[in-house]
Amino acid sequence: MADLRLKVFCKVAELGSFSKAGEALHLTQPGVTFHIKMLEEEIGAPLFVRRHNRITLTPAGEILLAHGRKILQLYEQIQREVHGITGAVRGNLSVGMVAIIGHYFMPKLIGLFKQKYPLVEITTHIGNSGELLDSLKNGDFDLAIVGGPIHEKGLEKELYLQDELTLIVPTGHRWTEASQVNLSDLRREPFILREEGSSTRDTLAMHLKTRRIKLSDLNVIMTLGSTEAVKAAVESGVGVSIVSNLAIGNELRFGLFKRVGIRGMKLPREFYIVLPPGRSLPPPVAGEFLAFLREHRDATALLG
Repeated sequence: MADLRLKVFCKVAELGSFSKAGEALHLTQPGVTFHIKMLEEEIGAPLFVRRHNRITLTPAGEILLAHGRKILQLYEQIQREVHGITGAVRGNLSVGMVAIIGHYFMPKLIGLFKQKYPLVEITTHIGNSGELLDSLKNGDFDLAIVGGPIHEKGLEKELYLQDELTLIVPTGHRWTEASQVNLSDLRREPFILREEGSSTRDTLAMHLKTRRIKLSDLNVIMTLGSTEAVKAAVESGVGVSIVSNLAIGNELRFGLFKRVGIRGMKLPREFYIVLPPGRSLPPPVAGEFLAFLREHRDATALLG
């Protein structure tokens, strides 16, 4: 129901990128540009300043963003009230999620959800846990699925999936024949680390702290921004790393690298469903999706 041009504008302003907004809204970049141009003609003023591959809001853009978000929220309120009368589940749903959930679980899950609720339009946003929680607090998502630990106050959360981090080493590495290695050996090995804000990094830091070891005590040679990038670096033989056990099934099957245990050490972690501050009950569409998530917690079935 929401005005598409206004929705496109708010998404570009949120993400700071025409291409990223297009990906989030399933539009081409020329399509996004067209909607913004039409909106600028209607407003009678430019909305963005473009320089050095960056875009920022003009004064007119700032005004439109402030009111545009309120207008989109009113659209949502109208949908909720109408749904209460008709009983139909339709509308827009915005979900933030970490890459492991977004890449390995959500495509199949959204497909099942859409079969049940074909009138719901779902927009997904992939990022690390820190980024997603910041956006959730700003009201950009209806809900988010992130990795623990979660330190932010005032957010309603519930456990979704349990996971375990695991050490992976390149094929041909001297540890490939070992079932376990000592933590002291790991500290000396060239190590590939995830970026700040990643729940993988935070979980690893938390477990190492119980052994009085800091991340800086590891022989970190590279910091990368995604699990996929880390896996590719390990596969190429650059170093070893610790990643989600849920994300390496295909690589293990094809022998691209080897999983090795750390003697006397387990690295469990959890994924949580998180609601925005002050919202213990989600709006109807998000409520249906939340109930659907609760019904589909079986990670094995979703990965199969």
